[in-house]
Amino acid sequence: HPGNILVRIDKPEKPWDVMLNQFVTGDTSPRPHVVLLDVGMTAELSNTDQMNLHGFFESVLELDGESAAKYILAMSPWQGCPDPEGFKSEAEVGPNE
Repeated sequence: HPGNILVRIDKPEKPWDVMLNQFVTGDTSPRPHVVLLDVGMTAELSNTDQMNLHGFFESVLELDGESAAKYILAMSPWQGCPDPEGFKSEAEVGPNE
């Protein structure tokens, strides 16, 4: 549900924070933070689920829809997708989408 996803961009308040960020990353632009809210649900993720969730979010950030779809399917071992390959190819994001 979109109301449970926030994107926050913190601007450094102190000049040395900007310099430190530039030294560490070579970049001075503010970094976005994705905040996921859902206090009604808690779970402990297995190592496999953690890797799949990490891969999913990394794929989303890289606009790699096919890879994101692959991780979605991997997180749903009992899913009944009739055409997993079609799902992955349709999730692919083009450069202008």
